[in-house]
Amino acid sequence: MLSDALLAAGRPHEVLLLPGVGHQPIGADVTPGLLGRQARFLRRHLAAGPPPVPQPRPPA
Repeated sequence: MLSDALLAAGRPHEVLLLPGVGHQPIGADVTPGLLGRQARFLRRHLAAGPPPVPQPRPPA
């Protein structure tokens, strides 16, 4: 029903089915891919730039 309402309102969204995974998949095998997918969605729809490139630390 939520997806139908978002579609009717013209709102961008994605539906990702994760069979056998509970509501908090932290620690599950799907966690890295799920977090990456969420970050890409937010970057795309919040018009954020690309992730920052890590800079090497100067020697101590």
